[in-house]
Amino acid sequence: MKRLVVLIGSLALVAGLAWWGVYPGHAAALFRHEPATAEPAVPLPDLLKSKGLPAKLSRPLLYVDKSELTLTLYEGTTALKTYRVAMGPHYLAGAKLREGDKKTPEGRYFISEKRIVFPAKSLLGSRWLGISYPLAKDVARGYAAGIITGEQYRELMELAREGKLLPQKTPLGGEIGIHGGHRADKGSAWTLGCIALTNRDVEELYPYVPVGTPIIIMP
Repeated sequence: MKRLVVLIGSLALVAGLAWWGVYPGHAAALFRHEPATAEPAVPLPDLLKSKGLPAKLSRPLLYVDKSELTLTLYEGTTALKTYRVAMGPHYLAGAKLREGDKKTPEGRYFISEKRIVFPAKSLLGSRWLGISYPLAKDVARGYAAGIITGEQYRELMELAREGKLLPQKTPLGGEIGIHGGHRADKGSAWTLGCIALTNRDVEELYPYVPVGTPIIIMP
């Protein structure tokens, strides 16, 4: 009976990941998700070579585990490298809902923009990978919670139906991304809701994550 319950739970999770739009085949990989076992100091190009993978990834995916403060880069169903990250002070208090709550979104998003930050800034570091928050699901949650008006809801949902990126300056908040600037002395909860890596790590990750890359953010 216990094995049946585990199997049903596994199938439900896989179905949920498929519903999010994860690549076919990624769902099973994410159910078995564990941080990549390679030493963090091993350069990513060397890891790709050791696994017989090309320098340009064909099916990259980012998996963020908020409770573990980790970000793992996948190629297809293969976990390549896991990085330590920092988030906002309320990163364990649920998904982002409104401007200023200093929370990180949860669920399935994608990388919506990329930018080299030069010179590097103390908060953003040297690279920026924008995350596609808010999406239509976030608009619906915000409306249900009374954070946006009916007029704002209709305007935002119309933009979402047209396939456009939603405005970043609404009561739902925005400008959430992956960036550099992290240092051990800052602790693990200093951002405004973004996902921060060290400059060295984000510079290594940046070339392997094109715009459109799916990112799964788990509680």
